[in-house]
Amino acid sequence: SLLQETQNMFRSISIWPWFLVNLVMGQTTEVTNFQKLFMQKRIEQLAAVKNILKLDESKRKVLLDQITTKLFQVLSTGRVDLESSGYVAGLSSISPGPVMEKVSLVLENTCLASDLLLRLPEEMTRRVEGNSNWATIFKWAIGFSSETGFLDDSSQKLLSLASQELGLVDRDPAYVNPYRQEKKQHKRFEEPPTPKKKERKKIKRGPKMSRNEL
Repeated sequence: SLLQETQNMFRSISIWPWFLVNLVMGQTTEVTNFQKLFMQKRIEQLAAVKNILKLDESKRKVLLDQITTKLFQVLSTGRVDLESSGYVAGLSSISPGPVMEKVSLVLENTCLASDLLLRLPEEMTRRVEGNSNWATIFKWAIGFSSETGFLDDSSQKLLSLASQELGLVDRDPAYVNPYRQEKKQHKRFEEPPTPKKKERKKIKRGPKMSRNEL
């Protein structure tokens, strides 16, 4: 089924073993190589997100609940582990090991959360704003991911749009999310206006005859 297929697509595919081999070999293009592999992963994630859009509302709700719960668990754990390790995005050196694996997971899940937010803005905003911990984690993840220097331009733009959608930064005057449905303003129930009185048409009458003329 489409639901099962979408769930399978969200299973994590590690891109780090190949990336870490490059680091060990001392290649100077490790970040570029990582970005290429990361984009492959992003293409798979985007395909899964598009499948979610095809689901009916009840199935989409169930799947979104599962995905967002797992997604923010990964981000929350990643934040704790990275902060306890002393890793600072954009400042700490790149080295193979569990810390870099955590960085990878944070990047992947931050971009996935941003994709979901932009394509399902009402449903995702309701979930994020309804959970203060998730809102805090999402804000941290976007900032952290942007500062790592590992993301390509398209992924950086994605995070910028997500920040504007969440209201973390001022929106660009030209910002428009085509997936957000504008709510129609319902007319308030007010007393109906007083009906206008119909003007009586004046009937032209001929000259009247007096009694003396009869």
